[in-house]
Amino acid sequence: MRRNIMALSLLISMLCFYFHGINVEAKSSIVESKKTVVMVNGEQVYTDVPPIVVQGRMLVPIRAITQSMGAIVNWDEKTKTVTVTRLNHSIYLSTSSHKALVNGEEYTLDVIPVIYKGRVFVPLRFIGESFNGTVLWSGENNTITITLPEEVAREWSYPIYLNNKALVSNMKPIVKENKVYVPLKAVLVNLDNDVDWLEEDEVMQVQLNVAELTVYVGKNYVNVDGIEIATTDAPIKYKDEVYVSIRFITEALGGTYYVEKTTKETYIYINRLRFKNEFLQKESLSIARPINVPNARLVGNRRLMVSDNPENLTPQTIPTDTATLWHDEVRSSELSVDHRVYGWHINQLGQKVMLAITIENLSSTNDIEVHSLKGTYRTSSNGWVNYDVGLPIAEAVLSGHLVPGKMSNTIVKPGKTAVIQVFELEDKHLIGFLNDFTVKKASGTGELHYKVRTVLSKTGTSLASIKSDPVKIDPIAAHPRGVWRSSQLETEIPPYTVGSGEVAYNISNGVTDHFMSISEAIFDNEHCVHNPGHYGATYKVKIPIVNPTGDVKKIRVRVSSRGGLYSGAVKVNGTVYLIPVLAPATEVANIMDYEVRNEHETIELEFMHSGGSSLPLAIDLITLE
Repeated sequence: MRRNIMALSLLISMLCFYFHGINVEAKSSIVESKKTVVMVNGEQVYTDVPPIVVQGRMLVPIRAITQSMGAIVNWDEKTKTVTVTRLNHSIYLSTSSHKALVNGEEYTLDVIPVIYKGRVFVPLRFIGESFNGTVLWSGENNTITITLPEEVAREWSYPIYLNNKALVSNMKPIVKENKVYVPLKAVLVNLDNDVDWLEEDEVMQVQLNVAELTVYVGKNYVNVDGIEIATTDAPIKYKDEVYVSIRFITEALGGTYYVEKTTKETYIYINRLRFKNEFLQKESLSIARPINVPNARLVGNRRLMVSDNPENLTPQTIPTDTATLWHDEVRSSELSVDHRVYGWHINQLGQKVMLAITIENLSSTNDIEVHSLKGTYRTSSNGWVNYDVGLPIAEAVLSGHLVPGKMSNTIVKPGKTAVIQVFELEDKHLIGFLNDFTVKKASGTGELHYKVRTVLSKTGTSLASIKSDPVKIDPIAAHPRGVWRSSQLETEIPPYTVGSGEVAYNISNGVTDHFMSISEAIFDNEHCVHNPGHYGATYKVKIPIVNPTGDVKKIRVRVSSRGGLYSGAVKVNGTVYLIPVLAPATEVANIMDYEVRNEHETIELEFMHSGGSSLPLAIDLITLE
């Protein structure tokens, strides 16, 4: 290999004359090569710092390049040395020496590795060919292409645990490109869920509980109920079985993993929530063309504050270290006011942030008290938001299973601000939260006057100190935010006569039941966005039934999405059922087959839509023969 390295050095010297746009002057020690593209096995490698030219040699950031090859990089800050390991090859480099070790054998480099802009740069060709790869330069498009030989998979003999249970399979895990792969079927079987699959060529259709997954061999994504989730690694075929990497499992199904360094045991945790209530059965079916419910109204007096805009928390929508996301100011002569705060946000700020619901007492003459606090929240790092966030919140509300909250001090003095609830949100995670509470006058005189806020901090600033105006509305994604006088709607559809044919009615249609519009908002209309989908609210539907036959008749009640993918929950006679994700206009969920024994009866349903669902929702009625 020594002769190869010497030959390579000569070749590099020749190649450097062909790097277009690179002119290394004598006075310059480093020149960035911003136009140079690096490809590894057909995939472009993106780096935060471009390749550089030092003494006529092309150097690249070692961590980004070698990790794209499936290598493991270790940096020793004390000795300023780096070790790269891939398969049975190891490379040892020092930023203070021309000497390098490849599998223990010493080689001399033309250029010493360089620390530049916080990154360690090394000669690209030396790294590529030390791993038995070929390195080609294309002057026509400024591209360096590294092709590594196809690695032969080898069996992995160390234990793997899924949710603390040993992963059992006749097919052994394997290692390829320093990544551990396991048979996908073994993962599914060991999840302790209702699961079935259909495999055809390079595609695997999986039915996991009520969710539908599609896994594609060689593709860096998985489809979950029509939503595409990106994955770092692609599934592979090994001995006619579909294998997936450990990282793919956690990215596609949601969860975490870690490897015990001493024992090399791998622990995978899939955080799929177990619901307390049953899912309705769905089927592929088109219903009658629905019409909008003729009328509806707001009922109850629990005011609803929705904090869902900006939904995407980015450096553009949240340019400051702290921010008020939304607010609700109350002036009331009543002794108490009931509240619901509903939030839905995605952290794309590149760091962990803190969110909170706060309350500021604007009165100078009375103390206020927050009591009857209860709520729920969920987070998710992937496309399972329907099952991880939206459905659990809807289930908890309709089931009456909101968790009691606890404040450090429920009394808020005049001019003071208290934190009602704090949420920690990791980067690239979504959060949904819903909190109910009541604010009452604890002592003093005068009207209630206070402000409720949802706030954010990037820096650890006291959440109670954030009192800025709300951030601007995101005009690109006009998700709802505002305050409305109630968190519950009610409608009664026209009486249905058994045997009269199939009928269907749309709720949350944005027309006949649009009581959460900008004009209907009760605070800061100028900066709110309408809520036609009634997110955060519940919706009661009364269905009068007329049976003039004198016989026992049976009608089927079912629902269908009319706007896009839908999921939610429905309460029937005190029992809550979960509505699985429905494709628009082509799938239905059967709520009940109702026996009509009297001439006049009424069916009562109560719905709550999952966050992220598309509306309207159609309620379909048909008489069964």
